[in-house]
Amino acid sequence: MTILSSIIFLAIFAAGCAVMYREGFLKSGGYIAVSIFFLTLAFAVRIPVLDWRTGDYNDFLSVWVDYFRQNGGFAALKDSIGNYNLPYLYFLALFSYIPVDDLYLIKFLSIAFDLVLAWGVSRLVLFFTDSKPRQLAAFIAVMLMPTDVLNGALWAQCDSIFAAFAVISLYMALCGKSRSAYAFAALSLAFKVQAVFFLPLFGVLILTGVVRLRDCWVFPAVFLATLLPAVLLGHPLSDALTVYFRQVEGATYSLNLNSASIYALIPYGYDELWLDYAQYIGIALALALVYTTMFWTVARYKSVTLDTLFGFGVLLALGIPLFLPYMHERYFFLADALTLALAFAAPAYAPVFILCQFGSLLGYFAYIRGYFILPMFVGTAAMLAAFVFICLYIHKSFQTPELECPYEQ
Repeated sequence: MTILSSIIFLAIFAAGCAVMYREGFLKSGGYIAVSIFFLTLAFAVRIPVLDWRTGDYNDFLSVWVDYFRQNGGFAALKDSIGNYNLPYLYFLALFSYIPVDDLYLIKFLSIAFDLVLAWGVSRLVLFFTDSKPRQLAAFIAVMLMPTDVLNGALWAQCDSIFAAFAVISLYMALCGKSRSAYAFAALSLAFKVQAVFFLPLFGVLILTGVVRLRDCWVFPAVFLATLLPAVLLGHPLSDALTVYFRQVEGATYSLNLNSASIYALIPYGYDELWLDYAQYIGIALALALVYTTMFWTVARYKSVTLDTLFGFGVLLALGIPLFLPYMHERYFFLADALTLALAFAAPAYAPVFILCQFGSLLGYFAYIRGYFILPMFVGTAAMLAAFVFICLYIHKSFQTPELECPYEQ
């Protein structure tokens, strides 16, 4: 790294220290040494992989940054560039002005949001446990989570951005901050279409009165606001609103893309034969999962607790990509983060995180190394087991029907 890139990296580390200070970890003698050591370790393990260039970076991200560099930076936002939504392209346009290798800048952005994600997960854990040691442990665990390190620092992917906003949205909802929950959910979708794995939870949140239906206008308002800068520069609004449809169209050449989804159960060679109709089975299962969570909520309305709502969030984040076709290896990233939160909030369910991480890492290994260390259906089995564990957590989270529902208006 150059001197300037090293300064930026250290600035992100300093931001991490500031977050830890704000949460009180650097104010108490018992926490200071542990906090600094593990945060330093989390940044240190990222350094050896910062120079790693994957096909996604070489073929797409670097090309897009170069386009901005050659066509006036922010002025080029008027053009249709790549298939990522505009908020992420704002950062790529910004990077075109900075005299630092854009590989580092792209990875630094993801690492910065690793910190935001760690904060969100740690806040969820504190919410359910009221334990500062567990909060600190959760923060550190996110920063050292294998898929988190690999996703941004090695792969130059940005899943930590949408996942961070989704986790914060859930936290805001559980805290009773309805408009903030909608706003962060909109930011999550603005960065990645994979936010749709989380958004159905709002059906449950609305049914229980945790978020208010009358505040739903915040979601489209925030989402459209993220598109406005580029639209004002001449980018077609219709193009911005349909970018995710183009993403889906471009990813329908295989039912499974190194993912631990149910389609990994299909023997190799049958994928193309099944492509025309097998996709609808998974879509139907994913929709059935969404409607089941809502039916489950209505059926046991007076027994729903905040733990139940959290469990539904984890279930959807894992279950929807488990059942849908055309899933990539990275699409369980939000499930990785939420199952980690569950592991610290309810340690008896720590196996859920281990199973989810195992399934995700099998796909990561296949992409990064170019071969499968184990068949992907082994990862699918792990995800299915995690799915069952989460259902058990939800079942046990319901309070007795005689207790008054805390959400009735």
